[in-house]
Amino acid sequence: MGIRIAIDKQSCASSGRCVKAAREVFQFNDDFLADLIADAPALDRDRAVEIARACPTQAIRVFDETGEELDP
Repeated sequence: MGIRIAIDKQSCASSGRCVKAAREVFQFNDDFLADLIADAPALDRDRAVEIARACPTQAIRVFDETGEELDP
């Protein structure tokens, strides 16, 4: 079990930073909001937190194996 990434679609501002940072994991949905790609490769913990920190609206949240949120 690894990290889990969650996206708050209501907070997403469609900046595209996550998509640019990890095109293999993030994409835009039909509403041009960030979405996770099904069956995407796992991101390592540090990279996931870095991408979450870069989100201008803090719409991306990263959780560890125990369900604890990692502080972006």
